[in-house]
Amino acid sequence: VGGDEQEQLAHCEDYNFGFSKVAHIIAEVHQTGPKKLEEMALKAVLLRHISSDLPPPDYLPTKIYKKAVNGMYNVEGETPDNISVEGKEMFERMRQVFSNNNSN
Repeated sequence: VGGDEQEQLAHCEDYNFGFSKVAHIIAEVHQTGPKKLEEMALKAVLLRHISSDLPPPDYLPTKIYKKAVNGMYNVEGETPDNISVEGKEMFERMRQVFSNNNSN
């Protein structure tokens, strides 16, 4: 991992941010269109459930439950279509930073 990439990763680690949290921030800041229906629906389910201060409901299908716990984005996943070119570049850069760190 290069110096600049190492600094970016250190900032993420300082705040206990994994790739998914960083990806969500990038997707929010650089959003150019509507989110995927899956993301909006999951958010609605979780918002209703959060008021009870419980973990995500275990009746969700496994794939959706994992997204509820770990976030919609992962290092191996696709770059969102609904973000700006700058956002896509940043998303890819952070994917490389986190991928390089995981391979060490």
